[in-house]
Amino acid sequence: GWGKNGAFILSNFKHAERKKETEHHRQWFLNQNFPFVQQARGHFEGQGDLITTNSAYLLGYGTRTSLDFGDELKHALTLDNPLIQLELVDPAFYHLDTCLFSWRTINVVMYYPGAFTNEGISKLKQLPLTLIEVTRKEALTFVCNSVYYKKTALLSGASERLLRLFRNMGCHTSVITSAQDIATFFTSYNTNGNVPTVISLPVPTELMKGGGSYRCCSLFLD
Repeated sequence: GWGKNGAFILSNFKHAERKKETEHHRQWFLNQNFPFVQQARGHFEGQGDLITTNSAYLLGYGTRTSLDFGDELKHALTLDNPLIQLELVDPAFYHLDTCLFSWRTINVVMYYPGAFTNEGISKLKQLPLTLIEVTRKEALTFVCNSVYYKKTALLSGASERLLRLFRNMGCHTSVITSAQDIATFFTSYNTNGNVPTVISLPVPTELMKGGGSYRCCSLFLD
């Protein structure tokens, strides 16, 4: 689902295989005393298709989430920025978060152009943020299905080309090559440093069998 200021709209999954998840999610949010928990009426697949930038909310539609959910969202929650709807056109990138990553701390969006229409790309280019295009080969590692915390971005199998682009923007970069090294690295890593840092993590091959990476097993609560 997706939440703002404590309120939460639950997903309404398109496919039967996932519909039973919703009740478990509803009970968790009620137990956490969220003031508003409502299931979407139209098809809506949560943060997979709704991503926040500093200047707009981006809603992916056309594969899982329905176009008309945008109107429902605007009526249900008070949004403090425009809602921009982006049609997804490549079945390999079925959710917005498989082809677009927003790192709000430094106002950067990384995206795969082949997943969008020309109109959608034009909408992105009109936003006041820094855009980084990824290639299809890079996108298929689900590098856009990544997460960040403050000034640290954790990318799924970032290529040397992408790491070089971030270094040119003034970011530090690190590469972790094996799953065994992840815990060791973060035991001593300071996430409160002043310089933005990009960490390339190993591609999670088991998660990728289900069609996603690190963000697919995360939920941001603004």
